[in-house]
Amino acid sequence: MMNAKAVELNKELIAEIKEITLNEPIDVKRMRTGLMDPPAGSWNQYFTTHLFADGEIRALGYLGMTTVDHCLRDDKFTMEQVRIVAGFLLPFGGEFLAYAGLKTLWGYLKRFIDLINECDKKEDLIEVCRSLMIYVNYTHAWTHLYAPWGAGGTAFMFKSSEEMEELQKYFKSEEELKKDYPYDRN
Repeated sequence: MMNAKAVELNKELIAEIKEITLNEPIDVKRMRTGLMDPPAGSWNQYFTTHLFADGEIRALGYLGMTTVDHCLRDDKFTMEQVRIVAGFLLPFGGEFLAYAGLKTLWGYLKRFIDLINECDKKEDLIEVCRSLMIYVNYTHAWTHLYAPWGAGGTAFMFKSSEEMEELQKYFKSEEELKKDYPYDRN
């Protein structure tokens, strides 16, 4: 008999995946508009929070969840080993994502981590892991889609050769830099 908590979590995730396939998750909307509670960020801005969250959720999906999924499906891994791997890969990014405003995602992830720690059979976790992996990746898709890429990058656009030539007069030579930074720069 399958673990009842795993079956319930899987049902919730499948329903949530269906919902967010075409509709932006409310937590993503709050994060991208700076309405997370409490406000996450520094210097009275949330751009970097969104940017870091996009990277963390991507890593959680392609590294954390995928690795746990492979461990669950590979007979070489025991449940104790799955617990160790999941303990290294899932909580840190998940807790940051909660701070960034993705509390729903963290709630699902935390419940999954709790299941990993209480289940004795990998078979109880395989389907819920796969559903959570899809949910995380769909949430990342929304986060990535609405990331304000142009807002932060406009100050870091490539310069024309004329602009670079004009800037050269402000650059120090290697010898001048060595006076400021006496350590070996090679």
